[in-house]
Amino acid sequence: MIVTKTGWFVVVLLFILATVATVGVFKYSRGVELPVDDDPMVAVVVSQVDVPAGTDLNQLIKNDQLRSSRSRWTPWSMARSPRSTG
Repeated sequence: MIVTKTGWFVVVLLFILATVATVGVFKYSRGVELPVDDDPMVAVVVSQVDVPAGTDLNQLIKNDQLRSSRSRWTPWSMARSPRSTG
């Protein structure tokens, strides 16, 4: 296999860019805070059904389609389901 000087330059450049990207990811991830046991618990309201815009929430409450839960709030907890308090 014959590799030209330009080919080696591209390989070296890609290696350098990959190294810089990897270092950047590690530096970023070290700055992310992990949840602590004493994070505050917050009250959240969870719907049992889809709620279209303009829905009367009082009707959902009367029909027991909303429930209250407590959850530990963290910036990345928005995608998790809150833990029910029973």
